[in-house]
Amino acid sequence: MSEQEITYTELKFHTPTQQQMLQRAEKTKTKDFASPSSPWRYVAVILGILCVVLLGAVGFQSVKRDNCSLCPENWIQHEENCYHFSTEWKTWQESQDYCSSRGSRLLKIHSKKKQDFIKPLAFSYHWIGLFHNGINESWVWEDGTALTLNLFAEHPDFNSGDCAAFRIGEAHSYVCTQSKPYICEQRAT
Repeated sequence: MSEQEITYTELKFHTPTQQQMLQRAEKTKTKDFASPSSPWRYVAVILGILCVVLLGAVGFQSVKRDNCSLCPENWIQHEENCYHFSTEWKTWQESQDYCSSRGSRLLKIHSKKKQDFIKPLAFSYHWIGLFHNGINESWVWEDGTALTLNLFAEHPDFNSGDCAAFRIGEAHSYVCTQSKPYICEQRAT
């Protein structure tokens, strides 16, 4: 052949049909995924485990939320009790009635631990469940237990009134018909 002679050859390529291309792609994916050394297999296993863990956590939280102790709206939970610091002013009796109507009682401070929790939250005088019992001339809580004398920095002044209010670690007595905010407490349910 001379340099000027050029032979053209016709090449025929068989183009696969659309269906054949999809079948080849599926075989390749299946082969890659099924291969023990394929990274996609590990990714799928890890994602599956994460899904199971997350579903378990969500299920646990919803069960926990249903069974945990909750307080009424706008009440503060501390340990096993709920506390309501009112913003409205009532007489001691009206305050006691309000708390009772909510399944609670006026605050009873029977420990230094509870007093330390309440102290920074009661920055104005709030009615508490302590009153002067005229029968035996002693200060008692609503449930009839006596006041622990070393609990307050100042003890209620017996000359001012027959109902006690608490503010920043101090209890003072006032005339029970005066209006003040109040603190209710109840067990968390």
